[in-house]
Amino acid sequence: MRYIEQINIENMLALWRSYGANEIPLSNNQLFSSLNWPNKIWVNDFDSLRESDRMKTLVINFLATHPQHKLVTWSKNEHRFASSLELASDAKIKHNSSLIGMSLDISGQAENDRVQQTPLIDSHLVTQQDIKFWCNLCGKGFGYTLDSLAALSANKHWYNNLYWYSVNDRPVGTALTTSSRDVMGFHQITVLPEWRGKGIALAIVNQLINCAIFSGAHRAVLQASPMGLSLYKKLGFSEDFELKNYGYEV
Repeated sequence: MRYIEQINIENMLALWRSYGANEIPLSNNQLFSSLNWPNKIWVNDFDSLRESDRMKTLVINFLATHPQHKLVTWSKNEHRFASSLELASDAKIKHNSSLIGMSLDISGQAENDRVQQTPLIDSHLVTQQDIKFWCNLCGKGFGYTLDSLAALSANKHWYNNLYWYSVNDRPVGTALTTSSRDVMGFHQITVLPEWRGKGIALAIVNQLINCAIFSGAHRAVLQASPMGLSLYKKLGFSEDFELKNYGYEV
């Protein structure tokens, strides 16, 4: 695994573990899953994966009994392993979506180098009492329901910060940052539908970049959806690798 890919994945998995994740029983510390949202299952260390046929059976059985979960892969070998599940499961497990792992070198940048002509937004650090509000706001932006217990767990870890944003005291979006090594990961970036097309997302990401620079991070990482890809490329993020999601379909 390349270094840029490795630090991105490490950051993402640190967040998922902070949401609450457990080893899948009988997987010999090789397969992990989130308890509920964000509904992910992943291979802990693919390079040491053994007994692949048994692992395939574990993954297929888990996804069949947890159809809301997705197996996430990011390396070529993992993609091949996931693709082989399609044959082993009689095509019930299929690739259904992808994200792009991206990164931005911010070493040596000054905090205000990123200031642009964007709407004036205010950022608010989420407290434990704000969790349900943040989950509701974030859920409206993404169109799915978040687990407030998972968000509460994440917010208790020192390396995570949850934010919500406002314009003239009106909520407009959310974000979450995770710090690991000299890296800051940007997650759960969303803008409410009625505020899209007004430069809010650009303003949020610029604030996050400044936050990362101020913290001393040398690189910002994220996993971009097709909707956000052009924005991140505009800001200088590079496309580093593809994350593929595989789900069980009846």
